[in-house]
Amino acid sequence: MALQKRRRGPARTAQQRSAWSKKSGENHILVQACPNCGAPKIAHRVCMSCGQYRGEIVIAKKAATTEPIHVVIFNTRSRRAMFSG
Repeated sequence: MALQKRRRGPARTAQQRSAWSKKSGENHILVQACPNCGAPKIAHRVCMSCGQYRGEIVIAKKAATTEPIHVVIFNTRSRRAMFSG
């Protein structure tokens, strides 16, 4: 039986696999509209906006809050945090 000359390492295998998935055709990730909320979602996956998969609630989502969200923005020059919101 024939033997391979050199073993393909895990890094090389990962590079080959990522290049294969980037090719055109059937390898692309299929993005569809969610039948419940209409948000874009990956096929055969749970919708991240409403948490449903095949009509069943898989992930319980909290209702939107009316409290303001505080965002912290770091100023890289002075190294101080600036708060907005």
